[in-house]
Amino acid sequence: MEQTFYLLTTLIYGTDDVSDRHTLYAKLEDALKAFEEEVADCQENFNPMKGSFTTDLPRCKEWLTEDGLGYCVTIVEMKPL
Repeated sequence: MEQTFYLLTTLIYGTDDVSDRHTLYAKLEDALKAFEEEVADCQENFNPMKGSFTTDLPRCKEWLTEDGLGYCVTIVEMKPL
């Protein structure tokens, strides 16, 4: 049976830079739980009245202001070759 991994990726778009974080999970359930926690953590750093979700999918959420500040959190499914 082929193993599947799930890569949780977070990008934070700042005024002068982009920061990123990547975490690998063996179980989708763990990745989904971490995904929800990561989105909640990111939302705490931005004023919800100054932006909106440009992408709102079960495994990908991107939120941006008009100035391009914001974040993107996504889960990528990976299978070793």
